[in-house]
Amino acid sequence: MKNQSTPSSRLLHISIGDDGGHRGRRILVLDGDKKTPIYIVDSKRSAFLTRLSLTIHRPATPGSRQHDTLIGSAKFHLWTRRVDLQIGSSAIPMKTKGFVRRSMTFRSSSVGDVTWQQEGLFRRSGLRLVVDAGGTVLARLESTSLSRRKTRTLEISDAVRSAPDVLDEVVISGIAVVEAERRRKKNAEAG
Repeated sequence: MKNQSTPSSRLLHISIGDDGGHRGRRILVLDGDKKTPIYIVDSKRSAFLTRLSLTIHRPATPGSRQHDTLIGSAKFHLWTRRVDLQIGSSAIPMKTKGFVRRSMTFRSSSVGDVTWQQEGLFRRSGLRLVVDAGGTVLARLESTSLSRRKTRTLEISDAVRSAPDVLDEVVISGIAVVEAERRRKKNAEAG
């Protein structure tokens, strides 16, 4: 993936904090300046069988008396790769699609069926979010397999920039895909 966004895209940075054990980890989605947080993600494990969930907030404006705004959540199933997204008032299941490639699909409330799919033939390839009808690319996510780096880039297409609801869906589902890959790798290393 390119380090700079194209004129018709926006580059976001996903900064992944250290694993805080039972307290979970914090993930920040930063704007192109790599300083301004536009989403804050907290992870936690439930007491029962350590089911993971993420909560996603939009930070309050600095200096205001407002609190962070809850945007959505992602809950990971223990025995499958299914992830239940909650974005606003919409419950959206995200499921794996196919066996060979790392693909996860869900129905966007704004653009219909979309799929996070592998860009190349190898696991080290990045992912792209594609509208199933028509093939429009909404976003590109830097490879989650390259290393254990704590930062990923998410390139948002111009079509998404003008639709805040779609941006929320892209960011929340993208973070869920990153976390699902991290969990898959961790489970593979453990057994």
